[in-house]
Amino acid sequence: MPKVSIIMPSLNVAPYIRECMDSVLAQTLTDIEIIVVDADSTDGTREILEEYASRDSRVTILNDDKKSSGYANNKAIDYATGEYIGIVETDDYIAPDMYEKLYIYAEKYKAEIVKADYDSFATIKGKRIFVTHNLLGERKKYYQVLNPRKNKFVFEAEMYNWAGIYRRDFLNEYEIRHQETPGASYQDNGFWFQVFAFATRVVFIHESYYRYRKDNPNSSINNRKKVFCMCDEYDFAKERVSRYPEIWKDVYYAYLGKRYGGCLWTLRKLVPELRQKLCDRMYDDFSSFLKNPNEVDRIWGKKHLYNRQMRMLLMDKEQYLSDIEDSLFQYKKNIKTLLELLKDKSIVIFGCGNWGTELQNLLLENGIDLASFCDNSTEKQGQEINGVVVRDLNSAIEKFDDLFFVVASAAYHRQIAKQLSEAGVSTDRIYIYSHSNYLWE
Repeated sequence: MPKVSIIMPSLNVAPYIRECMDSVLAQTLTDIEIIVVDADSTDGTREILEEYASRDSRVTILNDDKKSSGYANNKAIDYATGEYIGIVETDDYIAPDMYEKLYIYAEKYKAEIVKADYDSFATIKGKRIFVTHNLLGERKKYYQVLNPRKNKFVFEAEMYNWAGIYRRDFLNEYEIRHQETPGASYQDNGFWFQVFAFATRVVFIHESYYRYRKDNPNSSINNRKKVFCMCDEYDFAKERVSRYPEIWKDVYYAYLGKRYGGCLWTLRKLVPELRQKLCDRMYDDFSSFLKNPNEVDRIWGKKHLYNRQMRMLLMDKEQYLSDIEDSLFQYKKNIKTLLELLKDKSIVIFGCGNWGTELQNLLLENGIDLASFCDNSTEKQGQEINGVVVRDLNSAIEKFDDLFFVVASAAYHRQIAKQLSEAGVSTDRIYIYSHSNYLWE
């Protein structure tokens, strides 16, 4: 029995498939099987895969007759014989020791699921720029066995299935599978919720092995057939999990929180003329789920931004949609203002979490370089992010002249702004960056 079965759905990824396959075949854990399910690629992908299969007996190619990402994943899971299942999308690639490390941790903790952080990347002006994504906000939550039904913060982790492994007998015990809708229509959401609803032994690893190729993150969804795909995914997850009434009761409010977050993400991505349709569906769905508006407090705390958004949706859906559209407009306006403001300045981004590194990408895309990152974490100080050093505040002020600080922190922006002022930085040299999700604050 192989230690890990790596399943890889593919369709017309010829420009990327060699890098992906090379990274999988180069795994330091050699006791693996590689199951590629190809949906009749027409760009040469299939021929490249057959070339790899002819050279390495660990590679098996199956056919995806439905052209469905969910069907392809399910077919590979059913075919797999490994102790654990891993997923790699065929336009991405992975670090050589990814599955060795994940397997070691899985065995050490006797885990049903092991999830690791990951890097997204984009090519900007011929150079790959990476952003590390931490699945959990606090370091202390990593490297311990978690039961999501008791540790509800697990449901707030980023929703990706590929940066981890899943024990195969656990998936089969609960018949955890993907929805087999056409194409690639958010089928990862339903699978993700099932595995965390049913698992009792989950471990997060504060190390990054997966390299996720990021297409245009600002592209709009303009396919009318996909307006309700996120809703359909959560209907699918509800049907699967509610077969176990006690488990469903435990995860019900976590389910509503994830469903709302997924729908809100879709709503922001939709072209304007399709937003009303989804908003109406969200209103109908959540009005049926929440018989009493005060139940919203059981999904999120009273101070959570989503709490206020949900209450607005239930009270006045037209005002809710108007506020969403206003926030998107304001965000784009703020970004335009920021880019104009930063021209020809010596810039420091204070905060090198997800917001800070994504902001660096935005600046690089617009031809704006950084002098430095700043962060109060001694663990991060001295590291480099895409060639830019992370410094403490005093070191940055001593090294560079006439600095302009952009604060990129959701939780600590007020404290950081105060820290900068106390260090002698004038208020006209401080800009508080805000992500679009937080413009309702």
